[in-house]
Amino acid sequence: MILIAGINGAGKTSFYYNRLKPLLEEQGFEFPFINADEIEKANHPTEIGQHGVAASREAYRHRTKHFNDKTSFVTESVYSQQSKNSLLLKAQSYGFDVYLHHVHVPSPDIAYKRVQTRVQLKGHHVDEEVVKQRYPRMVRNMQIAISEADVGYVWDNSQGHTVNQSLNQFVMKTVRGNVTETTESVPKWALEIYQKQLKAYSDHKAQVCLSAFRMLMRDSSDESRIRINATLRAAKITPAEFLVAVKYFSDKSKR
Repeated sequence: MILIAGINGAGKTSFYYNRLKPLLEEQGFEFPFINADEIEKANHPTEIGQHGVAASREAYRHRTKHFNDKTSFVTESVYSQQSKNSLLLKAQSYGFDVYLHHVHVPSPDIAYKRVQTRVQLKGHHVDEEVVKQRYPRMVRNMQIAISEADVGYVWDNSQGHTVNQSLNQFVMKTVRGNVTETTESVPKWALEIYQKQLKAYSDHKAQVCLSAFRMLMRDSSDESRIRINATLRAAKITPAEFLVAVKYFSDKSKR
């Protein structure tokens, strides 16, 4: 199961159509997209926003069928309700690997402005107060979900100015809750939301750099350097990062 999560207006549907769907098709996958908003639009094209509950129930039935049939699918959620974490756990209990994509904007005000733009494009409305109430709940739930997902990706959509202009920037990747890769410049909001995971990743990289530095001090032969470079590449540590670490450890050893 591929789960796209984020606050209203974050750009989840645009992320699916502009980035995820083309990528899946390139790899030969054709997974159905279960989206309550699109279900409502298909069933009631002239009454957008008036049949949300019914559409959500239909989306639930579609997901349940895929669970029972053991067939993969893509779905999306605002993820502001605690019950949404049970969706992730339910998928895993049925034997699914869960690939989580957290699409984020850094404030509820930005999210609501995107909702207003969506309404201008004939999309459904969400009250500003509802967006502001959901936002902190979504953040708390994502902190839990990223630790439970088999694979997680976090995307920054701060620069997407319209619903159809999804300019998602990669922030980080996790595997079973452990960060395995990040962008060079992690945005402030991600440092706050995923502080625990990012600190663990930073500590791990520091430990790898220290071990590599000690290996280099013991043996600076070409063969040793090849092993060190392989170790650094496996930990996603760039030469520039390692040079900074070498200077730090060298200065520290002289004190």
